[in-house]
Amino acid sequence: MALTNATLPSKSLGGSSCSLKYKKAPQDAFLKTWQPAIDAWARGQKVTRLIGFDAGKRDTIRYTHAAKIEDPLYDYRYPLRGWGMDREACERRIAAAGLPVPPKSSCWFLCLQMVSRLITTLYLCAIKLTAV
Repeated sequence: MALTNATLPSKSLGGSSCSLKYKKAPQDAFLKTWQPAIDAWARGQKVTRLIGFDAGKRDTIRYTHAAKIEDPLYDYRYPLRGWGMDREACERRIAAAGLPVPPKSSCWFLCLQMVSRLITTLYLCAIKLTAV
C-alpha cells in the first residue's frame, strides 16, 4: 500500500496509528455485534476492556496518555500494571509456565523510526518525484 500510494507509514514521521487500525478497530467492530456488549450498553453500562500495558517505562508513557481518555462505552483496566509486572517479568512468568514467549507485537515499518525525519521526508519526496 505504501509503495502504491508513494507514502510512508505515519510511524516513520512520528505518528502511531498501526495499533488503532489493526488492533483496536477490529475489536471495536466485533464488540458492536457481540450481544453481551449490546445488552450492557442498552442497560447504560460500560464494557470492561483489559489492556496489556505493562509496568515498564515505555508502557507507563502509553498508560499515562490512555488513562486520560474518557470513553462512553468502555472502562479500561490494566492488570499487568496493577501487578507491577514489566515486560521482563511477563516473559519470566510465561516461560515459567512452560509456554513460548511471544515476540513483541509491532509493525515491520517500526524500523523506520530509527531513520531521522529529514531523511525520511527526503525519501518520500524522491518516491513521489520518480512516480510522476
